[in-house]
Amino acid sequence: GGWESGNLTEDIEFSLRLLERGYKIKYLDDLECDSEVPYTLKDLYKQQMRWAYGVIYSWKKHFMDIAKSKHLNFIDKFYMQGIFCSGYLISVLLAGLFITGTLSFITHAPAPIEWGRFFYELIRNIILTSGLILASIIALKKANKTQLTLPMIASSFSYGLVVTYYVNVGIFKALAKTPMEWYMLNKQGNKLD
Repeated sequence: GGWESGNLTEDIEFSLRLLERGYKIKYLDDLECDSEVPYTLKDLYKQQMRWAYGVIYSWKKHFMDIAKSKHLNFIDKFYMQGIFCSGYLISVLLAGLFITGTLSFITHAPAPIEWGRFFYELIRNIILTSGLILASIIALKKANKTQLTLPMIASSFSYGLVVTYYVNVGIFKALAKTPMEWYMLNKQGNKLD
């Protein structure tokens, strides 16, 4: 029982405790819940940073208990690790690609830009690294919302990159055991009138 003081994602932390003790969590695909999204981009970035921090913090705290749990078989443990870490692993990989690409660009011997080769490699690399965008396009098509494809792609290459930065800040703060401040986001449910 009880929430862990200072944990920024109490739902994740509590879920991990339930799972390591052998309880099952069932997904209800027909359950609808009201929720709010942050009103401002600044709040969105803070929310994503806090979630990344909280998930990694909780996973670090419970990793060994889950690995040793007698209530979970190997497949369950492996699956949980993939679920909890895959999204954040992609963010770290994107940051690594950005950093190494930038360093390569800066340290490469100066030469005239071959525009044909530049655009070919740029488009090829975007296609090779855009599995999530392709999956999103397929999901929009299945939901009969293909008109949202271009806005989704545009936001992925603008807001999405900024969110990835803040997610990485949260991840590395959790890995470095740096405390993170909890922010009250500007949402209707947080108003005190």
